[in-house]
Amino acid sequence: MRLKPRNDIKKRSILLQENRNHTGLSRFFYNRHVRAVAWLVVGATFISGIIGGHYRGTNNQPDWRDFTRESRHVWQHGSIPSSTAMFGYLPAAFFALWPFTQWTSPTVGLVAFIGLNVFAAVASCYVLNRWWFFGKNHHLGSAGFDKGAIVWPLFFFIAHIQHVLQANQFTLWVLLLCVVGLTLLMQKRDAWGGFVLGLGVCIKVTPAVFFVYLGLRRQWKALASMFLAVVVFNFLPSMIVFGFDGAIREHRKWLQRADWYSNRRLIEDPYLRIRRHGNNCAFSLVLARWLRPAQEADYQIILHGDPPEHVIRQTEAELLDNEYMVLDPKPLPGADWSKTRSEIPEVPGFRIAHFSEETVRLIWMFALFVPIGALCFVTYRYRPGVSDTSAWTAEAALWLLLMFWPTPMMRDYYLALSLPAYIVVWRAVIAAAQATRKLRSAGFGLAVIVFYYLSVVAIGWKDAVYYGLHLATLAGLAAGCVWSRRLNDIRETESAG
Repeated sequence: MRLKPRNDIKKRSILLQENRNHTGLSRFFYNRHVRAVAWLVVGATFISGIIGGHYRGTNNQPDWRDFTRESRHVWQHGSIPSSTAMFGYLPAAFFALWPFTQWTSPTVGLVAFIGLNVFAAVASCYVLNRWWFFGKNHHLGSAGFDKGAIVWPLFFFIAHIQHVLQANQFTLWVLLLCVVGLTLLMQKRDAWGGFVLGLGVCIKVTPAVFFVYLGLRRQWKALASMFLAVVVFNFLPSMIVFGFDGAIREHRKWLQRADWYSNRRLIEDPYLRIRRHGNNCAFSLVLARWLRPAQEADYQIILHGDPPEHVIRQTEAELLDNEYMVLDPKPLPGADWSKTRSEIPEVPGFRIAHFSEETVRLIWMFALFVPIGALCFVTYRYRPGVSDTSAWTAEAALWLLLMFWPTPMMRDYYLALSLPAYIVVWRAVIAAAQATRKLRSAGFGLAVIVFYYLSVVAIGWKDAVYYGLHLATLAGLAAGCVWSRRLNDIRETESAG
């Protein structure tokens, strides 16, 4: 008779013990056959994103079309076009596209870009599983955490990753850089952690919130490394490509574009550039859609750039009953100013108030800066230990979510950046249920998970995007991270007592 190796016997005994610990619905989620089906769904959805990205890229659709055209323009002309669709990106993002759009054939470049997106998605999930989800925590316990349990957060989240893959966007690059940078900080590798976060800023500006985060945590080495990464990969290449004066010029133009697309502009006129950015659900714009009066008109008369004062007055005097005038500071190519007429697309018309621009701006500032101030205070005052996985990751996830609130451009594919926060809430739910053996102890976290799933179900629902359902689910996720952090503090107090 053949004896089984001791390691196999030990593994079987552990699995049997875990099976006794799980009952009812919990046992269903831990069943290996059920998990296999879940992994199949995750894999199929992921592959569909790859196929979609290749289809859109080969058919010259956004965002690959804009990435290709504008990065080539920078290579050929040594300047960023003033009418760029990549208005929020630093010059480094244009340079990062050259290996895919300029130095290789279109087919090879697209495949390589999709491959890098795939790598970023898989690597992000690996890091989150290894150090954020599966990491041990003596306050909440590690019971119930096995390396396959991450399938369920991914099962309910994968549509957001699929959406980024098919859009050929930068979001997954930023996700990986933020997750790796924060994990390195958690491992007390401050210099490398800050440097990787700085690379994230070079790709998309929103991770710049971590300059504040590192300053509040007094991690000066990480802060210096973050600045160094921006200098090495953004400012130095800009001086090589554009020259010293050209680098200054291009960064001034970037600041000018930031004003053209600022929150102030969106609150002033929610219909500004609505034909191109109607799916923008930035916090300022969603507030304006709820609180600013609707335009009772069918057509926009748009004055682009910087028209003379007499042209503005004359245009106002010539408006028809079904027209209204829009001042768009962004000039069209080839002219300091120009005038166009376009039909206003059909948009939802429901409002709960008709406030002035100044009132809505004050509401936006209050709703923005009060929670940000609270997060800054907590980050400065309380510093979780490196081994305290739950508290550390909850704080880091809240700062990742903070990237969504001040930005004037927020689209549904940005939601992939909320994966770390989603993982944090799932971990807290499992830990709370395992610690008490009662599912209701994790009731708040479960409610957050269910509510957040609305962002997946409604990912293509235009009215939901228009009125900020996705923002609401992100706010719920932030509340879940606070709950996770609070749950950890309670366990820590009980353990100390």
